[in-house]
Amino acid sequence: AAGTGDFSAISQIASAKTGEADSTDTGGERRRIQSGACVVCDLTDALYEQLQQTVLSSSDIDQYLSTLADLAGSNVTALPDDSNATAVQISAYTTIAAAAAATGMNSDTALKVMKVAHRFVIQASQFACDRGLESASRNILLNDLDLPNIAHGLLLGTVADEDAKVISSSSLANAELGVTKNIRLHGQRTSIVDGGTFSYDDTDGIRMLFSDIEKSIASTAKSFDLAHTTFGLDYFCSSARMVTNVNQFFFFDTHGSTPTEALSISHPALVSMTVHRSIADDDFLVCKYWDRNSDDWAQGTMTIAGYNESVVTCELAYVDPGQTIVAVAQAWSVCHTSTQYETDAPTTISDRACSTLTVCDPAAEYETVAATPTSDRECALLTVCDENAVVSSPASATSDRECECAAGYWGDGASCAPWTECSASQYQTVDPNATTDRECEDLTVCDYPMSEYEGTPATFNSD
Repeated sequence: AAGTGDFSAISQIASAKTGEADSTDTGGERRRIQSGACVVCDLTDALYEQLQQTVLSSSDIDQYLSTLADLAGSNVTALPDDSNATAVQISAYTTIAAAAAATGMNSDTALKVMKVAHRFVIQASQFACDRGLESASRNILLNDLDLPNIAHGLLLGTVADEDAKVISSSSLANAELGVTKNIRLHGQRTSIVDGGTFSYDDTDGIRMLFSDIEKSIASTAKSFDLAHTTFGLDYFCSSARMVTNVNQFFFFDTHGSTPTEALSISHPALVSMTVHRSIADDDFLVCKYWDRNSDDWAQGTMTIAGYNESVVTCELAYVDPGQTIVAVAQAWSVCHTSTQYETDAPTTISDRACSTLTVCDPAAEYETVAATPTSDRECALLTVCDENAVVSSPASATSDRECECAAGYWGDGASCAPWTECSASQYQTVDPNATTDRECEDLTVCDYPMSEYEGTPATFNSD
C-alpha cells in the first residue's frame, strides 16, 4: 500500500493495526501484525509522504485525521527506541491542523483534530517520558498540540458575527482516569464592560480588569477572544512536585488586523488554580510559568496572592501570549547553622529566608553576642593597647583583650598619659597608679614675718 501510494489502503491498514476486536472476530481476538516489525513506523512514513503530495480538501482532511488518529493511538510501548514515528506524526498533525484552519475549521473537523491531539498526549507521556525525553514531551503538550488555536479557530469560523459565544469540552482525554489525567479546552468571545472586571472561573480561571485588556487591543471593537487549556498534571514527566494542573491562556484581538496572533497584555492578572495534591509540612507553594526560551519552569515575577488549602491564586505582573502556569510544591530552604541564620520563618506560601552569619575578624574583633538559629552574632573591635601600656589579659574569640598602662602612666590601657608632676610649690594629695593620675595642691605660704612662722615643714605629699 505504501509503495503504490494507495492512501485508502494505508488508512484501512492503520485501522486494522490499531483497532479493537469486534464481534466478527471469530478467532476470539483480531490477528495482529508481529510486533517485531514497526508497521506503525512504515505506515506513518507513508502517510506523511502522501500528505506532502496532496492539496488537502475538506474530505481529505477528515480522512487524514481519522488515519492519523489510529496511528497515534497505537501501542507506543511496542515502538523501537530509535523510532521517529511520534515526531513524523506530529509533523503530519501540524500540517493537517493548519490546512483545516485555512479551509475554515468546522466543529466536526475540530473535534477530529482534538481526537488526534488527545492521542498525542498518550504518545508524549508514554513514549517520550519513558525514554527520558522530558523536553520533547513537554513541547508536544504545550506547543505542538496547539489546542488553544483550534478553539480560537472555531470561534473565528463559527461565531464571527456574534458578540458572545462559548465553546468548551470538559473531558477531552481520559476523563475516566480523573482530573489530573484529563484535558479541558475552553474558548469564549467576551464583550468588554467599561469599568468592570473580567472574571473567567472554571475549575481554574483568570481575573483582570477589562480596561487593561482593552489597552492591548488595537481594534475599536469592544470584544476579545479567550482560549484556555488545562492539562492534567499527570501528563508531565516530572510532575511529582506539581500540585495543580497546567493552565495555558491565550487572548486574541478578534476584530484586529491580526486576529490569530495572541495578545501580550502588559497589566496584572490573577490566576486561580485548584490544588489536587496535598502540601507536605516542609514544603511551600510556588507559582511558575513555562519559559519557552529556556524550556523550563521559572518563577520570574509571579507571586502567590492567596491560598486556602484547596485553591491557590497566582499574581502575574503581565500576561504573555500563551501564558502557561502551574503551582508546584518546593521544599523549604534549610539554613546551615554554621554559616547562616533564619531571617524569615517559612509558611505554606513562602520559603524560609536565610542570611549569612557575620564572621568576627579574629585579628581585630571578638564576639559580643552569640548567634542563634534565628539571630546573627554581634562583633566588637578589639581594644588596641596604647604604646605605653602592656597586655594584662589576652583576647579570645568571645572576650576583649585588657590593657594596663605601664609605670609612670595612667589611663584605660587603650590610652595612657604621663602622671602629673607636682611643682616645687605643690605637694601630692593623691598617689598615682595605672588608672588614676597624681593630684597636687599648692603649698601654704606662711605670712612671715608679719604674723606667721612655719611650724611643720612641707614634704612631698604633705603641706
